[in-house]
Amino acid sequence: MERRPSMKEAQMILSEWLKNGPHLSLFNNLPDAIYVLDINGKYIDGNLAIKNLTGYSAEEFKQLTPEEIIYESSLSHRDAILQNVTQKIEEYEVKFRHKDGQILTASVTYIPIIHENEIIGLYGIAKNISEDIKGKLKIIESERKFRLLSESSLDMIALLSPRDWNFIYVSPASKHLLGFEPEEMVGHSPFKYFHPEDIATTFEKHKQAFERKLEFKMTARVKQKGGDYIWLETTCNFNRDETSGEITDCVTVSRDITKRKKDEEKYKINEQWYKSLFDYNPAAVFSFNMDGDFISHNKNFLTLTGYSKEEIGIMSFIPFVAPKDLALTVRHFELAKQGEPQHYLTTLVHKNGEHLPVQVSNLPIIIDGNIVGVYGIAYDVSARVKAEGQLKESEQRYRSLFEYNPAAVYSFDLEGNYTSVNRMLEKISGYSKEELLTMNFSHLLDPEDIEYTQWYFSQAKGGKAQNYDVTLLHKDGRKIEINVVNIPIIVDSDIVGVYGICTDITDRKRYINQVERLSNQNRLILDSVADGIIGLDKAGKALFINKAGEKILGYEEYELSARASDLFMLHNQEAQFDSLRTINARIRETAKDGRQRFVERDMFYKKDGNSIPVEYSISPMYEHGVITGTVVTFSDITEKLKIEQLKQEHEQIEFEFKLASRVQKSLLTQVPKLSLPGETDVGVISVPFRKLNGDFYNVVNTGDQIQLGIADISGKGMAAAILMSMIKYAMDQIDQESLPHEILHELNQYCAKYLDPTMFVTMFMGIYNDKTSMFHFASAGHEPAILYQAGKNKMIDLNAKGAVLGLSRETKYVTKSIQLLQGDMVLLYTDGITEERLAYGVDDNNNLKELFFSTDKSLPAQQVVDSIYKKVCESQGDNIFDDQTLLLFKKN
Repeated sequence: MERRPSMKEAQMILSEWLKNGPHLSLFNNLPDAIYVLDINGKYIDGNLAIKNLTGYSAEEFKQLTPEEIIYESSLSHRDAILQNVTQKIEEYEVKFRHKDGQILTASVTYIPIIHENEIIGLYGIAKNISEDIKGKLKIIESERKFRLLSESSLDMIALLSPRDWNFIYVSPASKHLLGFEPEEMVGHSPFKYFHPEDIATTFEKHKQAFERKLEFKMTARVKQKGGDYIWLETTCNFNRDETSGEITDCVTVSRDITKRKKDEEKYKINEQWYKSLFDYNPAAVFSFNMDGDFISHNKNFLTLTGYSKEEIGIMSFIPFVAPKDLALTVRHFELAKQGEPQHYLTTLVHKNGEHLPVQVSNLPIIIDGNIVGVYGIAYDVSARVKAEGQLKESEQRYRSLFEYNPAAVYSFDLEGNYTSVNRMLEKISGYSKEELLTMNFSHLLDPEDIEYTQWYFSQAKGGKAQNYDVTLLHKDGRKIEINVVNIPIIVDSDIVGVYGICTDITDRKRYINQVERLSNQNRLILDSVADGIIGLDKAGKALFINKAGEKILGYEEYELSARASDLFMLHNQEAQFDSLRTINARIRETAKDGRQRFVERDMFYKKDGNSIPVEYSISPMYEHGVITGTVVTFSDITEKLKIEQLKQEHEQIEFEFKLASRVQKSLLTQVPKLSLPGETDVGVISVPFRKLNGDFYNVVNTGDQIQLGIADISGKGMAAAILMSMIKYAMDQIDQESLPHEILHELNQYCAKYLDPTMFVTMFMGIYNDKTSMFHFASAGHEPAILYQAGKNKMIDLNAKGAVLGLSRETKYVTKSIQLLQGDMVLLYTDGITEERLAYGVDDNNNLKELFFSTDKSLPAQQVVDSIYKKVCESQGDNIFDDQTLLLFKKN
């Protein structure tokens, strides 16, 4: 017989087995907590998931004893399993302490570990089932509460199976209501108990509700055990499975409404007496039972709500009321049930979702001294509500006009007592609103003005609007000159009061009085005014003209004495058919209403017949508060119009420059959008000194080669911009395979032919071959490019001789070449970058090299260019006199 391994040997075999074998990957990566025990129940190992279950790491778990983690009530069950270890799988539930102190429950499965047909240890697979247990306990508690509620309720509560719709539970109230014990009804269909006449209707309602999965309510006659029928009202609801959404059962609650039904039958008998009044009433008429369910309604109610008779038959009034008005409507319904008639406004929800304002009356239905229901009478008051809204809006507009008018606005009764005032009258008079409403208008007037003001007031009371000036006495005693307008208040053809509108004209009156007091002694002052001034009487006859007016119009004062104001007649075509646009019409209007008028631009005709543009104002002349004429003040605006014309021309030029600038920018290469080989990068910045740029750059990727060109066109402004577009056009016509000197040659021929002799172009042209890494370049009188050699960390100039473009057709250009290595960069620039004549007296690129050298050259080409230009600007300060362009090519 083979010897059974000892405990120590079994542990050694188990330890060795745990270190090796194909089971390790499964052991370590399963989401369930797995641990290993020896045959005595000691923890040997655990996987990573053991921490999720217990809070202990695998190392900490191995150091635990069962007593430290397993709850006392579960240890005995565990010990019983370990004492009778067999080769079969054992399962049990265990309570244990989590590291954080929680008491949890796990489902544990023990699987024996067998070596050479001997059990040397056990696998433990544990799952946390604490939440499952809590859920089961909640279900048990919920069922207990349901049983308690159903068995205590006087209503009969039942559950129906969705498979055959038989009762699967009936509450004890069935004995009280129907005489059946719950056990007698369980397993039977509820339709067994319905009155034969009610079965079809009840079945159809139940079927529709089931298909729509909606709660529903029904009433039917149900047979008692003794054979009598009673009326039951039943509410049905469906329970659903949380996962699938399928119906699991139907809950019904039934109550006895036999008495209510008898009352309703009495009501229907009484209803016949008023059927005509009910059916043909122009209002929507309806009735409810005591629960708010509809008993009857007329056709107008269907029209008002949009629902059919069948739909309303299973509804209460709740869905017909807007949520915002529901609580108030329910309150009125409850009061009507208590015998108090109710009249109120609420919002009805039409079937189509539209909200309608309705006026509702609720009246109790009383039969044999008992209230058995509620009548309802409803009127659509949409038109009334709309009219009230419009009236309210109109009143608010009037109130805004009244309260916030910049003039003082008020009203009197027929005795002249204030009945309303706005804040501006308070401000002008110094009195508060409360004080004014106790006063008569005569209390505010200068005593000298009371008599003739009362005459104006009597005219307004007679239906004629009035306009006049009076002196108002401020509360502090100051005299304030005001202009008053009185308008009769007419209600239903009767004058019931007078409106007043007044404005403070103290300053204007002071000015007019000064004009009225003009006499020979202040004639010098009048003549010293640069504007022309003419005084006219109410008939339009000229009274005086100052020196400036004589000069502008060419008339002497004596020539005007016999002339009317037709000397101002406008002759422009636009105004000759509209008398309101003539100065005569404006003069007459001012002489009539006393309002000052100002015209910014018009035409006057001089004595010699020539017209002049003028601006003028017309003011009334007063004497003792009465308008006696007008004063016309005018000035020749010929020079002003010339200045405005020059301004408009300047703005047009500015606009054209902006347009040209946008066109010019569109001709330049959009470097960020340019597709370049992966080992190359280009950055550029070009800033014009004025509106338009005299610098030009071009970058073209032809596939194997990248063309780089930079040019500086002599001069600035529009001519340089036009020449730039010509250069761009010419370059687009040149063969892309050409070498730099060939490109310059073609451009030179073009410039020599078309350029003005006073203009020229400098240009540097470079071509980089992506396959050979060679950089070929040529120059037409342009600044040398700067080559940064990364390997040597030094800067050198790339010079190539050649005269400027356009100087001579015979000029020859030479292409030079140089090998570019990784990190090398070529910087092209225009002389605006190196122009430092004020600081050094000469231009060179040494300073630019220093700025280039100090820049972080590991950055992308565009950031390097931006950094260099920022330093150039800091170096030059305000000494910038030319366009500035930088173009950088970088081999990564």
